[in-house]
Amino acid sequence: MVPGFLRSILNAMISSFRHQNILITGGSGFIGSHLCEKLLALENQLTLLTLKNDPLINLAGIKDKIKIIPADLANHSELKNIVKQVKPQYIFHLAANTNRIRNLEILPQMINSNLLPIANFIQILSEIPVTRFIVLGTSDIYGHNDSPCHENMFPDPNSPYALTKEASLLFARYAYNNHTIPTVMLIPFMVYGPRQGLHMLISQAIISCLKGEDFKMTPGEQVREYNYVDDIVEGIIGAAVAPDVVGEIINLCGAERKTVYEVVREITGLMGNPVKILRGAFPYRDQEIMRHFGDNAKALKLLDYQTKTSLTTGLENTIAYFKAHFSLS
Repeated sequence: MVPGFLRSILNAMISSFRHQNILITGGSGFIGSHLCEKLLALENQLTLLTLKNDPLINLAGIKDKIKIIPADLANHSELKNIVKQVKPQYIFHLAANTNRIRNLEILPQMINSNLLPIANFIQILSEIPVTRFIVLGTSDIYGHNDSPCHENMFPDPNSPYALTKEASLLFARYAYNNHTIPTVMLIPFMVYGPRQGLHMLISQAIISCLKGEDFKMTPGEQVREYNYVDDIVEGIIGAAVAPDVVGEIINLCGAERKTVYEVVREITGLMGNPVKILRGAFPYRDQEIMRHFGDNAKALKLLDYQTKTSLTTGLENTIAYFKAHFSLS
């Protein structure tokens, strides 16, 4: 099918994705909160499952429009009762513990946070049908594979986080292959934008500029791609409505590729060069991955997914967000 024609079809399908009963895990997180905003704009009914102590900061402007249920996703009976009660047509499973430290001591914690929920969902959805079950993975599963990374590569996870996320995708694939649960598995590459975590490079560089503190970094020769969150959200919703994607694992990627130093330099430039970049102040991590970006051929074919937001525009939006919301006190 001609990509432009498919794009027009998908745009129409996304625009008509309205009045659906949707269950979302991880909806109060960075990507999840943007997904909620878009789905609400399309007049869908949302139920969010959150941690029991979640402050819901990212949902400040919309939480009164959403049903929020504190829940332990690792508790099978609790989750099953919620799914029975909500009766969702679609489930977006974004929740995860994203701790990327490589210490094996955290493995039991990561299994509890990242594997037990997907195992519970599989058991539950084998009894309670849904129209589509969207599972979000991470490009960390590709590890040291040569870039561009494609979906048929043998995984090479290099942390308990990446290991459990790869395992969760295997669980999801098993659910489709053996129990016909209509699952779509998505692998987003580096995502940035408003509300991203303060531990992320782009956030840290912006905050340093706002504080007037010189920015310490590695030599910054690592090549990454930088996907704006609104583009990723469009891909996630596209996977819920597109035909011929059930059972597929699909990279969401294709944005501009830059070295880490080039991105930091662009941020400081957009902010008027208020600080010095102390390049090489920190060494690279052990086994640093120097090139990491994805092959978007499958997403282009099945979703006609292409990033729309330039890096400059995305950084400008992110800088504006931090200027408005970050307190220097």
